[in-house]
Amino acid sequence: MSTCMEEQQHVASSDPEHQFSGYASNISRKEIDSARATKRRKLDCLVPTSARDLFVMFIGLRNNGIAPIPASSPDRPEIPRAHGEPILAESPRRTTLDEVIDQNTVLLPPHRIDATTTHRYMASLSLIQKRALVRELQGNACRIEALAEKISKESWRYSEILVMFEAYPSERSYRAKDTNGHRNGLGPLRRIVNIAEGCGTKDKRCSVTWAFANGIEEAARVVRCFGEEACVRALQGAAGESVLWGEREWLEEEETGGEADLMNVEGMNAFAAYVMLYERTLEDVLDMSPESRMEEFWGWYGRSAWMLEKQIQTEALESHLPSTLSPSVLVPPVEPPSPMSPGLKPLPPQVLLLALPALLLHPPTHGKYPLSLFLSLRVLQLCLQLPALAPDVECYAWMALAEVGMRVIKSGFHKSGEHDWTIGLEEEVEKAIGKGLLLAQKHPVLRHLRHHLSLLNAHFAFYRSNTGFARAILRRLISTFVPSDPPTIVYAAYFALVTQLRSSPPSSQHSHRNGANESIYLHPHTNPPEVQASLIALTNLPAIAAQNRHFSVVKLVAVLRLRALVAAEIWEMVGDALQAAEQLLLLAFDDSDGAKKGGQESGVKREGSEFLSRSCSITSQEVHDGAATQFRSQTLSHMEPDDKAWTEQPPANAKDPQDPLIAALSVHTLMLGIIYHTHGGRARAAEPRLAALNSLMDSGAPVGGVHSDGLVEVRSTSPHPPIHLRVSHPRVIFLLTFLISAVAKRDPVGRRPKKKVFAESGIVNCRAGCDEDGGRAFEINVPPWSSHGDVENIDQTTLRIEADLLCELAAVSIQRCDFDAAGKHLDTVVAHTRARGFFSEYAPRITLHYAHLAHAIGDTDRAGTCYRVAAHLDGAGPVGTSSTNTSGFVVAAARAGEVLLRIGLAAKQAAPNMTSDPPTVTDEQSHAPYLDESTVALAEDAIARCSARTSASLPLKSFGDNHMRALVLAVVGAQYVHTALEHAMEVSAVCETLGAGMGAGEGASICGMGNAALRPWVGERFLELFKRTGKEKGLQKQQEFNALYRSAVDAVRTVTDAPVKTGHHRV
Repeated sequence: MSTCMEEQQHVASSDPEHQFSGYASNISRKEIDSARATKRRKLDCLVPTSARDLFVMFIGLRNNGIAPIPASSPDRPEIPRAHGEPILAESPRRTTLDEVIDQNTVLLPPHRIDATTTHRYMASLSLIQKRALVRELQGNACRIEALAEKISKESWRYSEILVMFEAYPSERSYRAKDTNGHRNGLGPLRRIVNIAEGCGTKDKRCSVTWAFANGIEEAARVVRCFGEEACVRALQGAAGESVLWGEREWLEEEETGGEADLMNVEGMNAFAAYVMLYERTLEDVLDMSPESRMEEFWGWYGRSAWMLEKQIQTEALESHLPSTLSPSVLVPPVEPPSPMSPGLKPLPPQVLLLALPALLLHPPTHGKYPLSLFLSLRVLQLCLQLPALAPDVECYAWMALAEVGMRVIKSGFHKSGEHDWTIGLEEEVEKAIGKGLLLAQKHPVLRHLRHHLSLLNAHFAFYRSNTGFARAILRRLISTFVPSDPPTIVYAAYFALVTQLRSSPPSSQHSHRNGANESIYLHPHTNPPEVQASLIALTNLPAIAAQNRHFSVVKLVAVLRLRALVAAEIWEMVGDALQAAEQLLLLAFDDSDGAKKGGQESGVKREGSEFLSRSCSITSQEVHDGAATQFRSQTLSHMEPDDKAWTEQPPANAKDPQDPLIAALSVHTLMLGIIYHTHGGRARAAEPRLAALNSLMDSGAPVGGVHSDGLVEVRSTSPHPPIHLRVSHPRVIFLLTFLISAVAKRDPVGRRPKKKVFAESGIVNCRAGCDEDGGRAFEINVPPWSSHGDVENIDQTTLRIEADLLCELAAVSIQRCDFDAAGKHLDTVVAHTRARGFFSEYAPRITLHYAHLAHAIGDTDRAGTCYRVAAHLDGAGPVGTSSTNTSGFVVAAARAGEVLLRIGLAAKQAAPNMTSDPPTVTDEQSHAPYLDESTVALAEDAIARCSARTSASLPLKSFGDNHMRALVLAVVGAQYVHTALEHAMEVSAVCETLGAGMGAGEGASICGMGNAALRPWVGERFLELFKRTGKEKGLQKQQEFNALYRSAVDAVRTVTDAPVKTGHHRV
């Protein structure tokens, strides 16, 4: 640089006409030296982002000319300068001192070997600015075009490092150095490196090689020699390691987007980031599965990142942790094939602390579960207190702290007052979510963590009853998804939004009696706007799943939509949704005899005049067809595939009939179908589904059996990992099958009616899982990341199913006139619900059952009171007042029972007191024993219309419900007494058979009273028919039966009077 300036000065002084005397006289030499130093400092600080930026900056510096040296002052005499030929005397040859050479020093061979091949390296800008060294490396002797390798001082990023000391003046590199000579600092430098390796802050597997170059040419040869050795080792190593050697033309490409972010990840380096992003984008690399990255890029990961990922994911797999706790998604979880097994090294403190929660994890059923949560929170807090944490490690630590804190909150420990360490936990969780989101937003490589933290933020806000904010977070998250985002997080966001739209936050009034858990229930509601929003979300999700070819998710969404419609009681849409779900799951049933589209029975919507045009007579087929106590199951074809349902799906999905997800979805669909058809009174449509449900449950296929943890795997296409979905717990599904079967079986006729059998078996299984104190007799298997609230939810659901089964037993006992058993079952359910703390939820139903019991035994005062109390407890106002809540089933049943009671009492009070026997009439007048001809003429048409309407109700209420059928037959028989004696006799005989079947015992010789109210009433009709037909033998025999019936009814009322009055105080 000095020679160049001297030549410029000489040219300027030799041509005075071109001198800028006016301007140059004001510039001092000090200012010129400062300008030269400024220009060098600009070159030293030059950090362009690409070769194009370097070229632009270089041209700018070349265009900025340096001001000439001012002319000599006239007061100062000029000193003549001698201009001669430059002296090119060569300095003595430099050699390396023997005292600095050891076994790790690179020495050049005595004879020079010229390079015959080209090497390409990635070099830093500071090395490129050493123009003499670059020209020597690019010279004909080496025949190479570029030097490109960034030497890192962190041994965790590279397996070998070459440190070359330039044992020659810095001006030979055309660059000034800011450091002093290295001779005095070489010894301390080596000692510091050795101490760092012993302390574990340096990777001892990384070999540091020292080199000393006495000239530019020698420095270039050292670099070349080091590269040759690395190339030889790669060619002789494992297969695939030599792929990066050769001409390396691909290193001439420009820097790609995201390369700087990827190289800053712990364990990565510039070369590895360049290789990974050479033909792929950063989004593609992040979307790859760990196995795919392992297969393609394992050789270019830094050692520390590989060991960190292996350690954490091994612990996560052993404890069944979700993959979100892994420290980095850039590193594969499996060990790469290596000919040499690397030695163990001490884990960094932050890595050890981040991995401890996985080792301390206990299931919520374990006695040390609270202690494990406390220790996990503590180690995460200590991890966050460490200085200089990497961004990804810190973000994972904040996320893990939020997850553990949410588990504590869902378990209710922060409200119990027994755990002081939970004070202020909600604020700490909120802070952790906020800190994690800030880190994830600053670093694009942590985009996947931002999604997971957003889901945690929505769940946390929902559990704090901030539903609006929670739903806004989820909607904003869904709107920011891009096609490269993993489908797992997309589905999770949609499912979370649907759950929050269909549910309301848990409240303290539903807490368990121990006061420790107030977050175990999500109470569904039927708010129309929210239900509509959830249905819209479920409508949009199948399109995304079909686009990703995730047909299992399409089936899952179909079942979720069916469940949402049933919960919202939108029955007019349930039929189509049920048909669509069954078609996707290959469940085929013939509902031609049950329900038609829209959920309406055949003929229900016809006009009344069309009904009245029918004949008033009833055929024998109509009387006897519905009297069967059980239906034969229709042929089940759910194992045969339906081609139409799979036209858009790959056939591979239909080849695994033992898929746990398909089994779980089939169970839920069958249950919902049974509920839907039972609700509409279509027993013939519910019967084959009930048979299929019991067959599927007996096989043990759903979710791996009763002792499974309820996790199923939703398969996805490569490279996306599978989705783990938690469905209803197998124990809950198992017990719910008994309850649904007991509800669907409406027939109380027979020695062992199915309704009673299913209810008793369900109660036995409910109590089998509880000990004498009401606790669990065996440990329930749940996922390790579940909360104590999840276990409490299973326990509370089991207790409520037992209460429902007891109500079903009480109902069937009342239908069969087993009043003693009914009273005992009602007393049991009262004690059960009071002891478990949810009596208020069952009080309306229990009171309704007491009303039916009192009504059945003839206690009219108590029955009327219980009917009114049941309606009031269910939310209905007084009779005659407008109330907004009158649509409940308990209210409807209570109002109907009270109306029938009042009708009966009014008819009893208005009936004439007939003490004398009716007169004997002839056959010609037998059609009207108490009416004259004019009255018969006026009433004949009305009787015909009434009989037609009664017979029309027979097919609507007879499917599987012989209790209701007996009532309809009794009313129809009473109508036919005045119009058709033969039909009246036949109908009454069937009614008598049904009434007797309601009291049949298990033994062949045991036959109870049956329906105590129905059989005496039918006996009176038979007595009347025998009198009108003049059958004396039948008349006498029927009188004996009627006397027996009346004595039995009186005995029942006498025996059950005292217990019922005692039970009145309980209600």
